[in-house]
Amino acid sequence: MTSSERIQVAQELHDGIAQDLVGVGYSLDLILSAPDTPITTRIQLRTLRFNITELIEKVRAEIFQLRQSESSKLSVHIKILVSELCEGYLVDLDLAENLTPLLPEVQYQLLKIVGELLRNTVEHSAASHVKLHIWEKNDSLFLSMSDDGVGGAQSVRSRYGILGIQERCTNLGAAFAMNSDSMGTSIIIQIPRHG
Repeated sequence: MTSSERIQVAQELHDGIAQDLVGVGYSLDLILSAPDTPITTRIQLRTLRFNITELIEKVRAEIFQLRQSESSKLSVHIKILVSELCEGYLVDLDLAENLTPLLPEVQYQLLKIVGELLRNTVEHSAASHVKLHIWEKNDSLFLSMSDDGVGGAQSVRSRYGILGIQERCTNLGAAFAMNSDSMGTSIIIQIPRHG
């Protein structure tokens, strides 16, 4: 399969199955949040919602792998994520173009982190403006992201997105810091370049 064919398949997956699954997930969220939904039904729906989320992640992983041939540059993949996840949002990107290449597994984990951060912002923050900055300094890669949303993000068990991000950071040996209040949420991650 040629590079252009791989990209076409990735686009079709994104515009078809991926969007359909996201739509199903949103529909389940509405039912879960309805005050008249019985508790027993909620339990079953939560299990189904987690299964849908896992399927979405698998499809997105396939899309990512298909698009790997387009470019190995981190900035290109982040721009793709932003275009896929942040339609209708004002996103300021400040991405260093000449970064030292990352190990493939580190880049993959970092892109998973960025994707989850963007999804959290879109789904929970009620923000209109997002800033994403990536740079290098003193043998570390830094990622900062902030929004002008309602705040209230917490690293608790009920918020699997942030917990998952922290777990990925731990696996990378990265430092994670978050501040979330009525002015919005800001997160900074420092990934040491080792190995």
